[in-house]
Amino acid sequence: MLEWFRGLNALRVLAQVSAAEQIVGRERNQRACHRQLALSTVVSRRVNSTVRRLRFSEEVRNDMRIVFAFSLILFISYALGAQSVAPVSTDKRLDNEEYAVYTALISALIEQERSRVPIELVVIDDHTTKIAEPNYLSGIGSPEAYDSYQAKNEQSFPLENLFDLKVKYLLVDEKESTRLDSRVFAQKYPHSLGSFLFSRAGFNHDKTEALVYVEKRCGFDCAQASGYQLVKETGGWKIKQTRFLWIA
Repeated sequence: MLEWFRGLNALRVLAQVSAAEQIVGRERNQRACHRQLALSTVVSRRVNSTVRRLRFSEEVRNDMRIVFAFSLILFISYALGAQSVAPVSTDKRLDNEEYAVYTALISALIEQERSRVPIELVVIDDHTTKIAEPNYLSGIGSPEAYDSYQAKNEQSFPLENLFDLKVKYLLVDEKESTRLDSRVFAQKYPHSLGSFLFSRAGFNHDKTEALVYVEKRCGFDCAQASGYQLVKETGGWKIKQTRFLWIA
């Protein structure tokens, strides 16, 4: 009987140990599951973060492609626009002899002023003037040159960078010399001879005589106009006669 009770107690102990081991095993399994779940969460977050970064990088690249394409369109439009306005049509182009007359006239005026002030810049209106009073130069030269002068100056013509001057020059819009007063003009264009507004040059048949009207400005409150007769001699054009017209 005693032996039977001892065997029963041993069985109970074994059952308790087995139950304890099962509990410990379940706890270990639960902890392992928790670790696996946490690891899966971390991996998922990393993957999602990587996907978001990839998506962001792709969006940035797409935006850069759009900006590049837009910039390219603007550049091409500008280039085509510049090419379309840069050339002067043949029927609007002045011949080289007119630029030679303008160059000789400006150079002579620079020499007259050089003894008083240093001249480093000449400002020139980028279009010729349409003469409002064609009789300004009547009788100053030959009838041939005068008729040519009248015929050429019924409309305004664009000027090009074809002056052969020894000093720097700028072609500007006529409004530039008429919207600034003399003080502001002198500040913006220091050491300049002022701005020049030319008419077309009228010539005699063999182009040995030229007539030209010139306005010289140093601002809207400072201007004067003169008519010039030039003759072509050995070495170039020379001023033969000057007719002072008005001052403002």
